[in-house]
Amino acid sequence: MSLGEADAKFPGQATGLPPSPSRENPGQISPTPNPGIEQAIGNPFLMNNALQKLDHALGDVLEILENEESAQGSSREENTLLWKFREWKDDLQRMRSGNVTASEQEGGMFTD
Repeated sequence: MSLGEADAKFPGQATGLPPSPSRENPGQISPTPNPGIEQAIGNPFLMNNALQKLDHALGDVLEILENEESAQGSSREENTLLWKFREWKDDLQRMRSGNVTASEQEGGMFTD
């Protein structure tokens, strides 16, 4: 297998060059996924879709908690659950942008 064939089958490899023309990809089309967590699996579009759903779900939970907080009149410092979900959402955004340090990669995504 030549280097061009590998690029055509695995877009986003380190070369930065478009894949060589092939029978499967005559137009040399190559997606340019984020350098973040989307590249964790072979299909960055599938991973991106799943992460968008997770981001949306975290946003829904945050909205519910924020509405409940304002209805009860409690301070933001008192609601640790709200704080934790915000932290998770921030962690997810950092991972998606590729801003994850080596120490953050060692533990689980939602560790205390």
